[in-house]
Amino acid sequence: MSPLARRAETLKLARLLGTPPERLEFLQRLSPDELRSLRRHCTDALHDTGHEQLLRLANAARLLPVPLLAKLGEKVFGPLLCARLAGLLPVTRAVEIAQRLSTPLLAEVCVQLDPRRTQALVRSMPVPRVVEISRELARRGEYVVMAHFVDSLELAAVLATAAVLDAETLLQVGFFVEDAARLSAIVSGLSDVRLADTIRCAIEAAPELWPEALSLIATIDAPQRRRIARLAAKFDDAVLARMIERTQELALWPALLPLLAEMEEPVLARLIKLPALKTPSVRQALTEAAASDETWQRLAPLFSRMEPGAARVLLAAADELAPRLRTRLEAGLPGTA
Repeated sequence: MSPLARRAETLKLARLLGTPPERLEFLQRLSPDELRSLRRHCTDALHDTGHEQLLRLANAARLLPVPLLAKLGEKVFGPLLCARLAGLLPVTRAVEIAQRLSTPLLAEVCVQLDPRRTQALVRSMPVPRVVEISRELARRGEYVVMAHFVDSLELAAVLATAAVLDAETLLQVGFFVEDAARLSAIVSGLSDVRLADTIRCAIEAAPELWPEALSLIATIDAPQRRRIARLAAKFDDAVLARMIERTQELALWPALLPLLAEMEEPVLARLIKLPALKTPSVRQALTEAAASDETWQRLAPLFSRMEPGAARVLLAAADELAPRLRTRLEAGLPGTA
């Protein structure tokens, strides 16, 4: 999952700096943890500039009535200054002001908020207002910003928001959420129908959604991953074939393995019969991704159902990748002696 995690961190950094992701390609040599650390340092540098002057302005704002402050925010301050002040005002006062601001302005303010100082403010916003702002952010494609709120909001507010967003938006936002436990809780709160529709959308819609779905699946806890595997098992053969094709196209077999490993034998038996999984290049790519003892043990039912011709392809790949894997394959696959 490192390439997907690296991509997520690069996109977050690009959003923070207000620059196209392509300009940060030179950072691809860094690990996701290094990129995350760099992003946090950039956050400190951006939001700590002029802190003393802002603090004086925030102290003065405490003396003005809320309606006047809201009007100044809407007509004079603008989103950047409103965002910088939001983290310095008492939470109850900041919420009162926010309730009087227009939804478009609040969406712009959210983009500029200092995540280190506004968690209490975000958690205190009324749920209906959160839903309104989230809709506006989704309309603008501000998925990174929305993911920050997922990590900060109360779960009830997140689930209320998820209920009004489409599947594509859920996937785009989920890709950037950092709290694995929170992501698992959100998936748990989705109905089977909603969750199945979301996974199907990732398989059948734009190509960039499938990596994001796989990143989400790998991040959530095992019970929810098994639940997704059970739902995916109900897809018809055409959808499963498209899943295999898209995984091969995007070289995402290592990311798909956690989902395959949760599938039961009858489902694996269906997969092995699909023409999409009979191509030697596809089977070799799958074997290369599974060249570890743990993954082999969990996917043995899948490999053991492959016909002798396919088994020879797998063995050839295993020769180069892991001699111990060849021994296991010879013991489990028919016609390979």
